Amino acid sequence: LKESEERYAHAVAGTNDGIWDWNIRTDEDYFSPRWKEILGYSADEIEPHRDSFHKLLHPDDRDRTMEALQSHFEKRTPYDLECRLRHKQGNYVVVRTKGQAVWDENGRPIRMAGSISDLTEHKKMDAALHESEARLQSVFDSAPFTVVIKDLDFKYILVNKYFQNQFDMRQDELIGHTAYEIFPADRASELVMGDKEAIASRKPYDFKLYIGESVGRPAEVRHVIKFPIINATGDVVAIGSMGLDITDQTRLEEQLRQSQKMEIVGQLTGGVAHDFNNILTAVVGNLELADGRIEGNSEIKSLVERALEATWRGAALTQRLLAFSRSQPLMPQVIDTRVLVEGMDDLLRRTLEETITIEFKGDDNLWTCEA
Repeated sequence: LKESEERYAHAVAGTNDGIWDWNIRTDEDYFSPRWKEILGYSADEIEPHRDSFHKLLHPDDRDRTMEALQSHFEKRTPYDLECRLRHKQGNYVVVRTKGQAVWDENGRPIRMAGSISDLTEHKKMDAALHESEARLQSVFDSAPFTVVIKDLDFKYILVNKYFQNQFDMRQDELIGHTAYEIFPADRASELVMGDKEAIASRKPYDFKLYIGESVGRPAEVRHVIKFPIINATGDVVAIGSMGLDITDQTRLEEQLRQSQKMEIVGQLTGGVAHDFNNILTAVVGNLELADGRIEGNSEIKSLVERALEATWRGAALTQRLLAFSRSQPLMPQVIDTRVLVEGMDDLLRRTLEETITIEFKGDDNLWTCEA
């Protein structure tokens, strides 16, 4: 018996739990030294009576504790609950109390023994964990880009608020579903391909996702980054994904490329116009000399005048090209708008495709303007 009791005492000490033993007939209650230590009391500071437990029990927990005891006595349901016991310093300690009754031959409880476990540190760690999770969730939902996590079956298991708002879907419409159940097949294929690439390479994988126009939504471009989530043992357990809307940036880049192209075209145009202008100068000079030497030959003179007229039109064209390329200074002057626009008619007809019809309508009474 002594050896058995010693073994039991060592086992109890190893659990770090406090032991109690209640004689229901006499209301005597044994509280082990560890039971008292959890509450800050020494071995002789608590009377071995059931009233000692009730006095230490938090008032708000008394009814619930008595109901659990009564259910255990009458229905023999497990007695296992959390309650608060007052510490010697006045604060309350959260404990988990468990017990098992012994019934007589008539089914009446005569004795009950059990234990209490100090949950204070556990509660602190639990609160810290919840705070950390809440902080992480706050960062997760505050991110100004889409953040999602998928399992290895490519089903969404976590999506942030930005993702939900972008696609106007609730979390329950996304969690547990694959991209194929949410997006068009071509877009879903690109997303899943990125998931597979991240798993296979075990490295981040990024790509541009082009989203065409849909009802009520303009075309979009997203920079998507897929990355594997690896646990402590080195196994890939999930796939993370972030997506940033770069539609405006892509549009600006395209505008910059067009601007650079136009700048190059302008430089080329200016060079060609300068050379063409030099050629026309020689042509005009020689035609004017020829025109002065063919008096009396009306037929040749008419041909020369037509050639001069054409060269002057070419000269006007070069001036417009030089103005376009900013190769010559712009000089504001008062102009007849109707004459200016009408003068473009010939240039446009020769420049634009034959499938385009040009019709000029100008009022004879238009005001002049400075341009």
